[in-house]
Amino acid sequence: FSLTGLSDLVKGKIINETWYINSISSSVYSDQAYVMERDNSVNANPSDGVNRTSTWIGKVGLMYPSDYGYATDLRTCSEILKNYNSANNSYACKNDDWLFNGEKQHTITPSSSYDYIQHRIAITGYVGGGNGAYDPYTTRPVFYIDSNVEFSGIGTETDPFVVD
Repeated sequence: FSLTGLSDLVKGKIINETWYINSISSSVYSDQAYVMERDNSVNANPSDGVNRTSTWIGKVGLMYPSDYGYATDLRTCSEILKNYNSANNSYACKNDDWLFNGEKQHTITPSSSYDYIQHRIAITGYVGGGNGAYDPYTTRPVFYIDSNVEFSGIGTETDPFVVD
């Protein structure tokens, strides 16, 4: 995939979507992060002096911290996002999280502490703030496909989703 990219057929099925770019704290649970991410309030006095909007419309974004939080088995993980690491004895949170891959990963969501800091998933699994311009973290592009698109496969490594 990284060598070939998306086919023109698939690119044509990706839709514009509203991406929420509101700041959150990582000291919250997944459901709280989801609500905070979609809050329409804008910081009136950003720490870096740059005024921002609460949404952005585009075809490709990054995952939200709540996506990462919801991707675990919530029956075995009852931690706030910043505690999804082994240091807090929360092995189930990161080990059962299908988005955790042992790599540092960026998210689309800014930190509530500093406007120029965005949340990322650390190599240990926790969600915390980092300077996106300087931190060598990986990105996982996220996009939405038109609801009338048909696909095959069940979404596993051996039977991946294939856009028809």
